[in-house]
Amino acid sequence: MKQNSIQKTFLKSILSFGMVQVLSQMVSFFLLPLYTAKLSTSDYGVMEYVSIINTVLLIIFSFQVQQGVIRQLVDAKSDDEKSNFISTSFWFVLASFSILVILQWLIYIFFNKQLYYNNEHLSLIPITLGTLFFTGINTFFNSILVWSLRSVTSSIISGVSIIVNISLAITFVLYLDMGIKGTLLAAMIAQLIITPFLLWANKDFLKLKFNVTSIISNLKFSVPMIFSVLAYYSWYFVDRYLLNKFLGPSDLGIFSVAMRFAAPIALVLTVIETSVFPIVLNNYKDEKTKHFLINLFNGITLGTIFCLLIVACFSSFIFEFMVKGDFVKGHQNWLLLCLGQLFSKMYYFNPGFAIQKKTNYFLAITLVGSVINFLLNLYFIPQFQVLGACIATCISSFIYFCILFYVSNKLFPIPYKYVLPIINLIILILVFLFQIYTNYKFQVASFLLSVVLVLVLNKNSIMSLILLCSDYFKKNKQIVSN
Repeated sequence: MKQNSIQKTFLKSILSFGMVQVLSQMVSFFLLPLYTAKLSTSDYGVMEYVSIINTVLLIIFSFQVQQGVIRQLVDAKSDDEKSNFISTSFWFVLASFSILVILQWLIYIFFNKQLYYNNEHLSLIPITLGTLFFTGINTFFNSILVWSLRSVTSSIISGVSIIVNISLAITFVLYLDMGIKGTLLAAMIAQLIITPFLLWANKDFLKLKFNVTSIISNLKFSVPMIFSVLAYYSWYFVDRYLLNKFLGPSDLGIFSVAMRFAAPIALVLTVIETSVFPIVLNNYKDEKTKHFLINLFNGITLGTIFCLLIVACFSSFIFEFMVKGDFVKGHQNWLLLCLGQLFSKMYYFNPGFAIQKKTNYFLAITLVGSVINFLLNLYFIPQFQVLGACIATCISSFIYFCILFYVSNKLFPIPYKYVLPIINLIILILVFLFQIYTNYKFQVASFLLSVVLVLVLNKNSIMSLILLCSDYFKKNKQIVSN
């Protein structure tokens, strides 16, 4: 694939699928005043805990077979072979989530208990089980759409889900005063509505086929990914669990809202990862793919620094404007959580593990990172409360990023340059510390000064990115003219 074709495919995916996801996150972000006004810090903490548990169940019972399918499809030689991989994996996922829901429903019906909720929240079980089932199926189908570069179709269906979810959440929480149950019910209905659309979009690949050899081959690749992804998500579970244990749901709620403010960083990086990964897997033998990743890495790291400088300088003002009551206390944690999100998501810039099928390496590194995160949280939370969890998340994510990037680059070498990103990071940390110790008195001055400094230090990189974009648009303009 030509360099401009890679860029064009990436931009198409970003502008369709990516923008829908970013828009959904931004709308959810601006709904925070509603949630913080209607839910207590304790209620928000409980809702966050429920979300994490369901995420863990989705990871386990999906067996991450969508990851295996994507890798197998790269080497598939015919449409019939692709259909065989997809159909077999779909029936496996459907059976897996059906068994999960049935077992939990029987426990709920006959014993009036649940495996992970307390009795106070038993009424949430039917709703969360429905959400769990449909989300599992929809995640599989959406992965196939993304792999096949049908980002427009994926975007339209995701857009429907977003509109339904947000509309119902506002209705249930604001007007019907349903609290936590309202938010979960809105999510379930949104997932239910888009399932038929995703089935229709993937109908050409779905057949009444189940190949045992195919699913065994898939599971050999995907099962290690379960533990890798679980270890990765343990960062989101361990700090919340320990916060709830040591400090209670109220502090967990404050932490969770601060994490919600940091979520756009993770979302943008996830969208880019989702758009980049299929392109890289399909073109990893082409040297132009490496140049594409280098340019993208430089652009993302530089753009992120400017965004985080805003966070470092104006976090208190933004929190006071967006949330109510005790939730405002979370502003001091925002930057550290953003950095944690950034480091934990930057691994996709080197996909050596997937290309070389070394998922066991990825698993080992992620497990090491999770253990480090657990130990740091265990030490820092009793010492510094909520801030301690943020410090632990930031440090462990940075260690994880460094190890993962180093090993992955050995498997699939890409000549990245790290000096300027490190200097930019040091500037950001110094600005953050200055703001804390001056009690945010010099917000505008420190922001402008730091922006000018970053621009001067990175002027060559900025000019290279401008020239690259200019050259890309000129080529496309010539193609259109011809």
